[in-house]
Amino acid sequence: MAEKIYGKNAVLEGMKSGRTIHKVWLAQGMDRAFVSKVTALCKEKRVPITFVDRSVLDNMTKEHHQGIAAEVSEFTYVEVEDILAVAADKGEAPLVLVLSEVEDPHNLGALI
Repeated sequence: MAEKIYGKNAVLEGMKSGRTIHKVWLAQGMDRAFVSKVTALCKEKRVPITFVDRSVLDNMTKEHHQGIAAEVSEFTYVEVEDILAVAADKGEAPLVLVLSEVEDPHNLGALI
């Protein structure tokens, strides 16, 4: 099942993380540098991008979207032991962030 993420940092980090992105919607009239960055990432990841009126995103998200939204695959969860094992295999110190009741994806993006 797919879900939507929105906001500049959430979408960009979602794309960089390797999460499966099915489609990106970008509001017309966005900053050229940002559009170039998103377009390049979409091309690299072979993700279709659609330029829409900002009102389309307003209706889609019901939240402050910063002019961008994406349809992504459902998040795959792992056990803490798996995270620790991957870090050990790489010879790195593990980093685990434990959060509860995060409602604003922008807050989560800031923490990441």
